[in-house]
Amino acid sequence: YTSYLCFVAKMARKSNNTFYAQQIIRQLVQQNQQSNFPWLYEEAKIYWKMGNPMKAMQLLKFYKNQLDDQELLSKINFKLAKWSSSMNYDSHTTIDSLFKGATVGSTLDQGRIYFEWGKFHDYAFRQLDDMKKSPEWQAKRDLIRLNRAKLDSIRAYLKKKKKEGAYSDAEAIEFKKQYVSLDNMIEQDSDETKSIHDRHVAYLAYTLINYGKSLEYGSKSDL
Repeated sequence: YTSYLCFVAKMARKSNNTFYAQQIIRQLVQQNQQSNFPWLYEEAKIYWKMGNPMKAMQLLKFYKNQLDDQELLSKINFKLAKWSSSMNYDSHTTIDSLFKGATVGSTLDQGRIYFEWGKFHDYAFRQLDDMKKSPEWQAKRDLIRLNRAKLDSIRAYLKKKKKEGAYSDAEAIEFKKQYVSLDNMIEQDSDETKSIHDRHVAYLAYTLINYGKSLEYGSKSDL
């Protein structure tokens, strides 16, 4: 009976009759005291259809924590991964883990999973690609070069003055402060740009790998 009503709610949702679909779900909630909440997957889809993605994902995450059915867990992971990536709702690492979870113990279309996974990485790659072409990125690279030149200039000046014995302790302390400040700034900016560059390269690699796996599974399906 529960499965039948879930099916009716699904048909109503697909017919864009979300009001009737919600009524069916309310009926299920009132009539059932099952601890595994079998209607939550359909209820989440209804909320998504109604334009309430936050509620939809909250329901799926709650439902996921009630399950030990690997097949259904894979299905929910895939749905959460698609929804989260379309909204940038979770961190890249979290969404990546959801896609990975969707491939475990699943009879879902693996080609489709890897295609969506590749599309997710492709989007992340293009975002960083645009960032690296932006004036802000170039300005940061220019600032690093400028600060390195300043650091070299201070280093050369201090070396010269030390050789000549021509600067006071106060002057030495002031130059040391400038040196340390510039050195820290360069390290921080360099680490940030390197991290972005490394992710940019990694996202491209993951895009190609997952699109490749999608094609591989697709060709197997065609045999």
